[in-house]
Amino acid sequence: MNFLTDELDYEECDKEINKNDINYFRNIWLAYDDFWHKNKYDKSKYKYVKTAPRSPNTKYGKINDFYRRCYLILETNEYYYPLDNYIKIKKRKRTLTNLEHIIIKNSGNGKRQSDVQDIVKNAKFSKTYMTNVMKNAVIGVEKIKEKKIVLPNEKLFVNMDDCFISSLFNNKKQKNRIRTISANKGTDLEKSTKSRNVLKDKKITYMKTKNGERIKRQELIDKIYEFLDLQFIYNKSSLVFIGDGAPWIKTSAKKENIPYVIDRHHVFKALKKGFIFNRKVDNKKLTNAYNLFINGKYYLLLDFLKVNNIDEKIYKYFKNNKEGIINQKENWNQGVCAESDVSHLVKSLKGYGAKIYNDKVLNNMLLINSARINKLNLLL
Repeated sequence: MNFLTDELDYEECDKEINKNDINYFRNIWLAYDDFWHKNKYDKSKYKYVKTAPRSPNTKYGKINDFYRRCYLILETNEYYYPLDNYIKIKKRKRTLTNLEHIIIKNSGNGKRQSDVQDIVKNAKFSKTYMTNVMKNAVIGVEKIKEKKIVLPNEKLFVNMDDCFISSLFNNKKQKNRIRTISANKGTDLEKSTKSRNVLKDKKITYMKTKNGERIKRQELIDKIYEFLDLQFIYNKSSLVFIGDGAPWIKTSAKKENIPYVIDRHHVFKALKKGFIFNRKVDNKKLTNAYNLFINGKYYLLLDFLKVNNIDEKIYKYFKNNKEGIINQKENWNQGVCAESDVSHLVKSLKGYGAKIYNDKVLNNMLLINSARINKLNLLL
């Protein structure tokens, strides 16, 4: 083991631990403590004080009753533990930074806290401890190395949707709005299969506010262009806005003179609800209405809905989304759905069953999920 770097190589330790047991850690630490005392102990800067106990928790298990040397820094009159610095364990912490990083990187994405505990079975830590790690974590994301190029014959689809999730802020329940904004270049024909549609160069961002706080239209538009300029090289003429028919999406598209398409997931959901008679879905009428929709037959669709006495709210939903329906017939429209963004970024945080997170934990988990979707590494 190379002691000249003053930082433990955990990747090398992983290989050695597989050959040995946890005592390999203890022996390495003792060897480094001796190495520092013999080779780096400068009596003009430090004074040896004592040997102090510590029982750190590692990804391989807890190391009990471990003793390391303690020095006094003469200039500042502060205690210094060379070994603590080497193994990256913070003052008054019982867990190695390496283990905390494992907890952070594996949180979110539908994993329960018990799932994360299973990943490092030998490490003993509580769910409360995991929450505190996520609450206090300072997380960065690496810079984008290369922007994706949108060719003249390609479209850049911008999907937008709102969802709501609660968090605990100052020990009080708070409902939050998460506005997701994602962009992609349509279906990736090389990676997609019959059962799985893969989007090309998909990237995502979001805006988080308290429920009831208004997001101004210009604030949203600025956020969209900031996000696109960071991720893509594109012309404005390639943009297409996609959403569930919410007025804030339509008005933003109209203001920027960008084509708007209503996504098919929300349309099918609305039609299915409208064609329930005696608790059963009339699949024939549902299919006919949906075919009119995907072919952009706006007026024929409205007539069909009126003839079949569709619910007034559902009828108005389609009536108020003329452009979003007519654009369905365009060759460039690929029927991309914005709902999956909400699922991947926000709903996946809940995993199994209802959960409510501390607000700081929620913020960090959203950041982790967005970095994962954007294929960017976390900086911890």
